[in-house]
Amino acid sequence: MHILDLETKSLVSSPRGVQSDVKRDELTNKLQQSTKDRRESLGPSRDGKFPSAGDDRVRTKLEAYEAQINGMRQVVNKVVCQHEILFILK
Repeated sequence: MHILDLETKSLVSSPRGVQSDVKRDELTNKLQQSTKDRRESLGPSRDGKFPSAGDDRVRTKLEAYEAQINGMRQVVNKVVCQHEILFILK
């Protein structure tokens, strides 16, 4: 059991784990930037006070996309964790 703990610690501190974290962070940053760019491209509402019906639809779509993205992030995190566990068990 102690050997497994030592192997686990060495694998967690290995560059492979760091690479997956870096890749995940890069993808998250790209996703956040594209979301920010989309929001900026929508611009303010026409009169600057009240959003139009079109803006509400766009906002609703963006919120739905963000929910999908968050779901995908959770799936990716789960898969990465399972992959690391399988790698450790080999």
